[in-house]
Amino acid sequence: PGRYAVRLKYGAETLTQSFEVRAHPGVSASAEDLRQQFELVRQAAQGLTSAHEAVIQIREAKSQIQEISDRAEKLGKGKEIQAKGKALVEKLTAIEKKLVNPDLKSSQDVLNFPPALDHQFAGLASVASSADAKPTDSSWTYLKQIQGQLDATLAELKTAFDQDLAEFNKLVREKDVPPVVVPPPRKES
Repeated sequence: PGRYAVRLKYGAETLTQSFEVRAHPGVSASAEDLRQQFELVRQAAQGLTSAHEAVIQIREAKSQIQEISDRAEKLGKGKEIQAKGKALVEKLTAIEKKLVNPDLKSSQDVLNFPPALDHQFAGLASVASSADAKPTDSSWTYLKQIQGQLDATLAELKTAFDQDLAEFNKLVREKDVPPVVVPPPRKES
């Protein structure tokens, strides 16, 4: 609830209109309760986004590692590169599985495979936004817990990129094969 303004720009013309969002009269939650709910859901969404962005980086790195390993083999320089690449891909896959569970293909798969951090953030956001109410203390506690797990996993990923991938790239350069480059996370626009 609150006063807002909307701006519409078309060519050189700009129109602005103010409006008010009012709380549903049947909802007993205060504006502060709803602000807290929004904040919890926002933080859960940020955690989900961070997990998915890390998975995109991991999958890109794994793809490049495989391409370079294959290229090195074709050049007759592959044995050492392939061994180091395989170990790095396995390490990155283990980190990826903490962030998302690639075995989940349908909604029923959560019955057979444990969900990873992405499902935990999405589930928390879903529960917190299911009613117009202040989040429970346990929701905040759980958010803090999974944020801690995410931070630890992202730190593990950073170490893998900074150390293991750097070693792989060094070996690739020594063998005169182009290295892996991890793209930076996408910027929100």
